[in-house]
Amino acid sequence: MEEKVFKGFVLRIPGVARATIVLVENELHDKPYALLEDVFVEEEYRGQGNGRKISQMAIDKAKELGCYKIVCTSRYGRDYVHGLYESLGMKKHGYSFRLDFH
Repeated sequence: MEEKVFKGFVLRIPGVARATIVLVENELHDKPYALLEDVFVEEEYRGQGNGRKISQMAIDKAKELGCYKIVCTSRYGRDYVHGLYESLGMKKHGYSFRLDFH
């Protein structure tokens, strides 16, 4: 059995925003995909385009790393985040499921 190693990158706008992307490889594709997680903008810097900037940085990094797609999740009711992702060219696709381990 072969085990794959995941690569993760934390992108930062120092003191303002951060986002994490994790590269995922699978046997169905010859290129990895990126999972965008933990996009966060410090409260005092919200509403100034920093969420867009850090998200675009993540998209650019995924392209640079040869990913064939980038995937992100967002909770229900966060319409402003959904609108941001859609404005960056992302499309709603399927459902996301989660199981928490306590």
